[in-house]
Amino acid sequence: RVAAVARAAAADVIVLDGRLRDGNGLDAIAAIAAEVPGAAVVFYSGYSQPELAAEARRRGAAAVVSKSADVDVLLHEIRRLGARLS
Repeated sequence: RVAAVARAAAADVIVLDGRLRDGNGLDAIAAIAAEVPGAAVVFYSGYSQPELAAEARRRGAAAVVSKSADVDVLLHEIRRLGARLS
């Protein structure tokens, strides 16, 4: 479902929560990549374990931001990735 929403939005940068109502954010990364080729995924999680961040990157996340980080960190990643894709 999340991949279909991402496709419909046709966004260049997608902020993906680690916990989804109908699944796991990690599992959704590959689905989004298949549905929206070229879109950058920012994995946004309340968990800050390095293993989780590494796994998100292995699955195709362009950036990983912890929810405990200042919102400016998230905005920076969105802008950075958006500029890269423009």
